Amino acid sequence: MFSPDSLHIIKHDLQTGVASDGNVTGSRGHKIVIRGASGQECWQTARSQILYKFLAAGQCKLVDRIDLSDVKVSSWLGKQMEQMTMRQDCAYKGVPLNRMAPQRGLRIEELALEVDRILHPDCAGARDEDLFDELWLAIYSPFGIHFLQHPGGKDPYIRGLSYALVHGMYIKLLLWPVFLCYDYSMDAVPLVESLQDARLLLPCAAYLGFVLCGCHTLQRLTVRGAHSAKGAVLGLAIFVLSFLPMTNLLFPIGTLVAERLLYLPSIGFLVVLVCFAYDWARGPVRWLAFLLAGMLLAWWWWLCHARVGDWRTVEQITLVDGLKQLRSSRTQFNLANLYLQSQRMDEALAAYRRAVAADPQERDSQPLYHAGQILMYKGHYQEAETLLHKAVTGYFSPLTLHEEEVWHDYALALWHVGKHMEAAENFQNAIITNPSFPKGHNNLACALVLLGLSSQPVNMPLVQQGLQAAEHAITLAPLVPLYWRNAAVLLSLAGDLAAAQGAWERFRQMDAPTAAREEVQGIPRDCTWEFYFR
Repeated sequence: MFSPDSLHIIKHDLQTGVASDGNVTGSRGHKIVIRGASGQECWQTARSQILYKFLAAGQCKLVDRIDLSDVKVSSWLGKQMEQMTMRQDCAYKGVPLNRMAPQRGLRIEELALEVDRILHPDCAGARDEDLFDELWLAIYSPFGIHFLQHPGGKDPYIRGLSYALVHGMYIKLLLWPVFLCYDYSMDAVPLVESLQDARLLLPCAAYLGFVLCGCHTLQRLTVRGAHSAKGAVLGLAIFVLSFLPMTNLLFPIGTLVAERLLYLPSIGFLVVLVCFAYDWARGPVRWLAFLLAGMLLAWWWWLCHARVGDWRTVEQITLVDGLKQLRSSRTQFNLANLYLQSQRMDEALAAYRRAVAADPQERDSQPLYHAGQILMYKGHYQEAETLLHKAVTGYFSPLTLHEEEVWHDYALALWHVGKHMEAAENFQNAIITNPSFPKGHNNLACALVLLGLSSQPVNMPLVQQGLQAAEHAITLAPLVPLYWRNAAVLLSLAGDLAAAQGAWERFRQMDAPTAAREEVQGIPRDCTWEFYFR
């Protein structure tokens, strides 16, 4: 437990103060939370209260107390703070507000207000709070300050029209279930921004049809012996009660169009349909009613049978819906991943490009990243650098894509377009993000040694840093032959022939065929860059 003047080392009993953190507990682990009294302003008193809660039950034990004023301890802390500052300076080199940690937030707020003044020149000074109708987010990163407009600030008028369109799409799926897809995210359904949008005819027809069904049902209730009307009332009630929660009118449901939400409303829909068909079949066109009903059922059965086949495997549904739904970034991204797994590079790249085009705001960087990887694999380094730069400055989930991989591949693209110093800096960013990243250390070693040897005069400190990075890569992954091979090459280039021969011997023991093929004219003079698809 850290406090301003000391460090208490406590042996925990795995019970006291253990708290979970919801769904992320599985990935981040449990927290230990012990608090002092509320409103306590004296840190010494608060520390005593927390220590008492830890040790009162007798299960936790105080191992040691380290005084931070001790010369050795303060020296160690000073070195740690210096290393942290160096890492921050490396990542935020040349970025404004780098050294303004306490005041950075206030300065960014001033910048946001200035941007707002430019966007609204008719307002003198800062706008009144009542006029702010948008939610902004500010992200400070090594690539600058990004101001984002949160979707929660969308005009309620546009949101209401778009929800109406979704209602019409749901009714169309019930009546005409031809176009089915597992995803309608991103811009698969573009927003409705005006009453002049022709797509609003769909919800108007849906609402009108519902009103007509209700009027017909109420009219039939007045007819003696019309038992089907009672069934229609039940069907309408089931439909309304199950459909209302998914309309986004009562509360946001967190999804746009989800076909699975139609399971219960479809029961009410079928009940109403059967009741109306019963009334119609009692008339003079009974044979026509049965014929149409039979054709409708046969058609629905065929669609159901085909859709079951689509869901036979994950690969099948990914392929079918990916080729069908071209406006969804997610379906195109999943389709591209499927192609990539099958080594169909050209088709994968085309699908990744469609995923990027379907998300013009670039809310997900994964399609950009994978497209950049394919372009780099095909030797199109200039375009790969452009896409990977967008990816490294964009947004993605660290649960599905590790940030250090993006920094690393961006650095590799920079190296191949001749931007060697920027490449080395981005290799370092990858290692700062994940110090236990052997691939990053290996390629950083190649970059630093080659940079140092190509300088005039030779930059020996840079060469030594590169050799240390190679040693770190071997320490992290000693069983990877490539790291021993590159270490031998770099040591040979640096003039340490004895160490180079020792490293090459280790490489020969691990991969004798490759070593025999490469050592025809002695130890090679070029690095092998490590790269693979994720």
